[in-house]
Amino acid sequence: MTKWRRLIFAFLGLVALAFVPWLIAQNPASTVVAPPPQEASSSLFDIRLTEFDRAGKLLWEVNAKRIDYRQDRRVADVQQVSGKFYRNGELLITATSDAGVLDQAQQQIAMKGNVRAIAVKDNLTLTAAEILWNSKDDRMSGTGTVTIRQPKERLTLTGQKLEARPSQNCFTLSDNVLGTAVEPPLEIRGQRITWDADRERVFTDEPLTVLQVKDRLTLSADRGQWEIAKQTLEVSGKVRAKDPTLELEIATTEAVWNLKRQVVTLPQAFTAISGARGIEVSAQTGSAALEQESIFLQGQVKSRFKSTQGTVTADTVEWRVPSQRIIAMGNIFYQQPERNMTVRGDRAVAQLDQQTIEVSGGSTETQLNVP
Repeated sequence: MTKWRRLIFAFLGLVALAFVPWLIAQNPASTVVAPPPQEASSSLFDIRLTEFDRAGKLLWEVNAKRIDYRQDRRVADVQQVSGKFYRNGELLITATSDAGVLDQAQQQIAMKGNVRAIAVKDNLTLTAAEILWNSKDDRMSGTGTVTIRQPKERLTLTGQKLEARPSQNCFTLSDNVLGTAVEPPLEIRGQRITWDADRERVFTDEPLTVLQVKDRLTLSADRGQWEIAKQTLEVSGKVRAKDPTLELEIATTEAVWNLKRQVVTLPQAFTAISGARGIEVSAQTGSAALEQESIFLQGQVKSRFKSTQGTVTADTVEWRVPSQRIIAMGNIFYQQPERNMTVRGDRAVAQLDQQTIEVSGGSTETQLNVP
């Protein structure tokens, strides 16, 4: 009997073993993959960081109250930042901000919050919400309300975006740019204006408007440049000047404004109109003396009088705006078709408020009343 029991238990054991592979197939075990080891980030306090180029010259020196390295160890978040930025070992910019991000792989640093920077060479001060310095490409960009100031010349440029080449001392602002000067008091407006500090000029290839604050004289053009040292403003394209005090408008394609002497030179053909006085004059070249309130015209000068429909042509004309006197010289030809009148001479004087024209030359002299 014992022998039969053993045989039965042995048989049952074999049957159980035969079912083991089937049970495993029906309930496969889950594969557990261990996560890769994580490199822990780290934080440091009151630290100075330096970065060098391949030649061993400084790219930047950054002091931070706190620095938090990210896991790749090549990018770090910094707090309470002050930095010095170099190009070929030369110090270009010093800056401070509330926070920033250092990227050693890209050799760039972003500074955010209350950014204040100084372009060392010309002592230009810059404020912005954020700037990005890329030392590899020698480029600096900025966003938010960006303002650049030159304390010595008392010049200011303000815009919403900045593009700069710090090693060239060249800064471009865009998006509703306003430039102001204290002496003489000027405002320049445009969508994109560049400040070339090395060449002491402010320029744009896009439409701009210039306002002389004192007399509210405005000058608009397609492009222009302001030579700071020479105190001249050159504009070209569709040029329009308006003087509300003299009720005078000038249209031309080129003008040079000497801000110190307050003289506008007109080297191309132009037209000057005074709607209030009913007169229009045109010439090949000329100039306007703003303080003397007079215009000088030269070459194929033609004056038209709305009240009489009369015209005067001459070689040169001086228009003294406040006194309403026009003095024409050389090859005078006055014509008034309404009265079938023509007069020739060497000199003519028109007194607009009295509506008289006096033409003289040789042995003749003619005075015309033109009501």
